[in-house]
Amino acid sequence: MAGPTPIYVDPAINAGSGIGTVGDPFGDLQYGLDRQGTDYTRDAVDGNQFVLTPGTPEILTGTLGIGAYGVPTQAAPLVVIGASGFIEGTGADEQAAIDGNGNAIWNNATQDGIHFINLKMYDAGVGNIALLFDRYCSLQDCEIYGSNLAGVFFDGFSTMAYGNFIHDTETYGISSAQYMRENLVMNCAGNQIRPSSQCFMDRNIIYVANDSDAQAINLLGSTVYNITNNTMEINGSNQQLVNFPSNIYADGSTMIGNVITQTEIQHVSAFGYYFPTGADKLHHFRNNYSHNLPAGREQFPVDIDEVTIGGAENTIVLASDPFVRQGSPTWTNRRRYWAPRNISTLWETGAGAIAAVPGPIIVPSFRKVR
Repeated sequence: MAGPTPIYVDPAINAGSGIGTVGDPFGDLQYGLDRQGTDYTRDAVDGNQFVLTPGTPEILTGTLGIGAYGVPTQAAPLVVIGASGFIEGTGADEQAAIDGNGNAIWNNATQDGIHFINLKMYDAGVGNIALLFDRYCSLQDCEIYGSNLAGVFFDGFSTMAYGNFIHDTETYGISSAQYMRENLVMNCAGNQIRPSSQCFMDRNIIYVANDSDAQAINLLGSTVYNITNNTMEINGSNQQLVNFPSNIYADGSTMIGNVITQTEIQHVSAFGYYFPTGADKLHHFRNNYSHNLPAGREQFPVDIDEVTIGGAENTIVLASDPFVRQGSPTWTNRRRYWAPRNISTLWETGAGAIAAVPGPIIVPSFRKVR
């Protein structure tokens, strides 16, 4: 199998021009999608990747559609990818951008095989989810922010959110991806991440500077979760940092090696790991850390049956700040700000400790598709 066949788009030129080649790119992404069958033939074997040139944003006049392009599949996907640039880049390093201009950027919960990679996307409109995906879809190395109801929602299985920076949306950052790794989700007004059924969530950073209602994680669905080695810092008068609604946890779920902290206590009823009555099937909850939460609120607010906690190793309360906090909490500075300090058992091995350095020290790689 070869890689997806490239089609080139440069929003700096006339929107209704070009034929999609590297020497004569389309001037508009939707125009390029619509020109299938005229200027090119969709690759029904390996799919296509629309390569956006950075510099001038792609400004939408409506939600992207593929009526003329055809039907992507898992094997022959549609990829929209920035040609170069990095999250929070400047000048020559700036990502290619899509300005929703008040429109949802992608809104199709029935279409497989859609991937957005290495893009800056914003202004999807009040009340809109910036990106709504179905099965076999992914969001990689992207930044999403602005006047959106939410960042990204996955409505099917075999989905992935990897290495993204999602911030300042109206309700949540990421919802229902089956695989979430090395994302930074911050300052969304509601839930930062909403894992759904059969989710694997590893090495993410979740941060809220100050919000009265925000939660780090609010679990959805009814089957197994695996939440390991994440950093969660929520500041404000929130009630639960990690919320487990009643009767949703399946046997065999895990929550291991996570760190929860507040830089200052702003509400005496803030909980760390919150399990309401009836959340009775959480297994393998161990080696999790908390710092600077109100006394007695670092662990469970209620007794729960059928929880395997491993004795004293669940939850480890840290006496001092576990992070270096050099500079500011931004994407480009996340390795310095959330770098773990050598305190307590955080860097040790053996009983009551996590064996590996926590996730924030790991930097997401940029997986460019060419």
